[in-house]
Parts: sequence; structure tokens; C-alpha cells
Amino acid sequence: MRLAGVTRGTLTRRMMPVLVGIALAGLSACTPPKPPGITVTGRVLRDGQPLPLDPLLAKGAAAYVRLTFFRYEGDSMVGSNSVDIGPEGTFTLTRLKPGKYKIGVEHYNGGNDLLKSAFTDVNTPITLDLDADKPAFDIDLSQYARKGR
Repeated sequence: MRLAGVTRGTLTRRMMPVLVGIALAGLSACTPPKPPGITVTGRVLRDGQPLPLDPLLAKGAAAYVRLTFFRYEGDSMVGSNSVDIGPEGTFTLTRLKPGKYKIGVEHYNGGNDLLKSAFTDVNTPITLDLDADKPAFDIDLSQYARKGR
């Protein structure tokens, strides 16, 4: 079959880049949007080691290390996000807004906070300005104890 002097094979070869472009545009429209905010990852350590957890207590949720990012605007806390830390001291927190944060840490092996509330939202000496340029970092609690905090 001929259409205005063009064979079907020629038409197909000429249209192929256009059809591929349309198909790819359709696929990219199906890609889920990137979540708003930043994702931060890292480790919480003391003297370079993860905070120890009793394995039996951890199974019953009586032993855990929790990291909390307290977001501040000026001197006012405007929100917080928490995550439990893995056995190797690792954490990942998603959808944080860029800005100023105080970092809280709780360490429980049953009973009371083993850090003796030194890293609560009110007491913590750890502050960070988070933006997309600093998505990964480690927090070594021993560095803050040495500073007399």
C-alpha cells in the first residue's frame, strides 16, 4: 500500500522515534513522584560503636534506641520525627523539611533511659542545619560528653 508516495516501511521507520518518545513520556508520567523533603541516613554511636541492646528485651520492645529530630523555627519547636535505630546503629528518616533541628536520643534496655535524659529535646546539645547537601552523617554521643555537655 502506498500513501502519497510513501511505503508502509518508510512510514514506520519515520514514525518510530515519535512513537518511542510518546511511549517513554507515558512511562515517566507513571513514575511515582519523589516524596517531599529530604531523606537523612547515618549511625548513632558511642566511642565508635552502636549502643548495645539486650536481644531478649529488644524482642519484646523493652530495649530500643530511638532518634528524634525536633524541628525549630527560631526558638520554637514546630514538629518532630522519630525513628528506631537498627542494631548496627543505623537510621533512615524520610520527608524531613530542611531547617534547624535538635537531635534527641533515647537508649532503653528495659527500665530507664540509659543516657539519663542527656539527649532529650530540652537537654540535647546536638543541633544540625539539615539540607539536601548533608543527607548522611554519623552522631557519636561520646563527642558531646567530652565537651562537658
